[in-house]
Amino acid sequence: MPVQVGEVPVACGPWVGRAPAAGRPRPPDDETITTGGLLARCADSGVRTALVTCADGRYGPVNPELGLVLEPDVLAQVRRDELRAAAHVLGVGEVVWLGHHDSGMSGAQTSLAPEAFWSRPVDLLVRQMVGVVRRFRPHAVVTYDAIGCTGHPDHVQAHRVTLLAVAAAGEACAMPGEGPAWLVRQVFYPVFPFSELERFIMDEVTAGRPHPFAGQPAMDINYARPDDVVTHRVASLAERNRGATS
Repeated sequence: MPVQVGEVPVACGPWVGRAPAAGRPRPPDDETITTGGLLARCADSGVRTALVTCADGRYGPVNPELGLVLEPDVLAQVRRDELRAAAHVLGVGEVVWLGHHDSGMSGAQTSLAPEAFWSRPVDLLVRQMVGVVRRFRPHAVVTYDAIGCTGHPDHVQAHRVTLLAVAAAGEACAMPGEGPAWLVRQVFYPVFPFSELERFIMDEVTAGRPHPFAGQPAMDINYARPDDVVTHRVASLAERNRGATS
């Protein structure tokens, strides 16, 4: 997780924080999968965080072992409840919901719906995010990289919107109705160093569990990067009770 914590605010989701931190824009569950350790570390270090969730996860998969079939509106509410519980366990200071629908996977018809995050007007999305940045005033923002980590349309859209909003938020003449200008000091993308992902793969295989990436090497995973391009690492020391969300 390439983000340094300390006395700098961090924001997540698009993240926003100060010796707050801001988290990156995301659908529900990514707050834990990609930045859970960072958020918990920030909370334990007294760093204020905000988590911005852009899409509602209504078209996400449901664990087949549960034997459940959930309509999109129902699943969206379940994902919202899960995110709220996860944010509480991770110590997130503030959760911001932008209110857009999940777009589904790349090429899905759902991405063309007018309510889908992927299809929403960019100026509307940027204005929403500028308002969050200027109100929360993060020193650092964490968001998806240019390929959206996994290539999900909503991840890519979150990357675009976040970078545009961070730039606009610092310009007093841009969107003056969203509050006083605020200059974000740093923007980070969460990735896995090759060495850490290779260690994870080896641990899984050695323990007799299936290869987590169906045999693909770490260097072929699109959210992994060579160790020498990872600028910051976060040591996640805090333990969280996995059952606390039940």
